[in-house]
Amino acid sequence: MKSIFPAVLFGFVLIIFFDDAIAINKDESLSSHINTLQPDSIKQDTIKQKVQPVQYTLTHGQMLYENHCLTCHESQMHIRANTKVKKLSQLRYFVIIRSSELKLRWGDDEIDAVTKHLYQRFYKLP
Repeated sequence: MKSIFPAVLFGFVLIIFFDDAIAINKDESLSSHINTLQPDSIKQDTIKQKVQPVQYTLTHGQMLYENHCLTCHESQMHIRANTKVKKLSQLRYFVIIRSSELKLRWGDDEIDAVTKHLYQRFYKLP
């Protein structure tokens, strides 16, 4: 014996749908209800004011760090409690050591940029 549940459910859905459609037609047309749901009813200026694109630019030091250093160093390394870096000069020294180990041939500009990025992002040393 087949179940009558799907047929009964379909019948209830039809009754609810047509009942709502009749109620809408009694008061006003269905098209007026649909028009209230259109995005044209929202002022475009309001949307532009609420949704502003985020301006995010990478610094040179951040790009160098992410391209060359993140393969070995996770960000968690820089925030651990027992860090070896206590002064800005030590941080710069470690950047020099690591860049030479990787044979990156960074000049003073690149070393300073990565040191500045690490200082501002993680260390904030005296």
